[in-house]
Amino acid sequence: MLQRNNNVDKTCLIQDHNMISLLMAIFHTQYTPFSIFRQINLNFNQWTGWDFGGYNTYYGGNVNLGSQFTNYWWANGGVNIDGNNRDNSILRGGPSMYVPGGWNYWWSVSTDSRKKLTFDFNNSAYFDFDDWTHNYDFGIGISYRPVDALRFSLSPSYNINKSEIQYIDNVQYGKEERYDLRPHLVCKNYGRQSGLDSRIENTVPLTIHSINPISRLLIFYLIS
Repeated sequence: MLQRNNNVDKTCLIQDHNMISLLMAIFHTQYTPFSIFRQINLNFNQWTGWDFGGYNTYYGGNVNLGSQFTNYWWANGGVNIDGNNRDNSILRGGPSMYVPGGWNYWWSVSTDSRKKLTFDFNNSAYFDFDDWTHNYDFGIGISYRPVDALRFSLSPSYNINKSEIQYIDNVQYGKEERYDLRPHLVCKNYGRQSGLDSRIENTVPLTIHSINPISRLLIFYLIS
């Protein structure tokens, strides 16, 4: 039987051993200032994987954009899409199970890091295609640097998580043992949490000189 549970991270469902993974990444970085930008970074990532039986177990991709403006503020964002997954471990030794894909977005804005007092704001959300999992995350960061080598940071966050699938046990139907996936037998649980992170850091100033635009393509396999 499956019980829906608010403590399951969707990204954990596709991380497994005994996999062959193909990952491709394309990057473009523009360090020469133009228009309202001091620099801009764009990347595209694609991934897919197979088990040793030759079955495609997961696939997806994302696009990310990061930019620094002429006032030294930063803005970053991206969109990720995961296809339907074939999970070989969620049923604890049973057959493979279909896990729905989904999509998520994220963005952040941060102020001029050269200032003594800085702020950053971020938001992300995840939605699967079968309405099993929703997740929203909101955060704000405040940093104060009285001297160059010392910084105090405070980062409160708020998270709303709805994740509705977790293996519990098999169900006996007469002489047969089955995995019961009927929606009306599944309990819904919703979770909300907030967090607060504070840090004291030593920092070292770093100067980056403008160079020509850089583009690169990376393709590699992982076998685990």
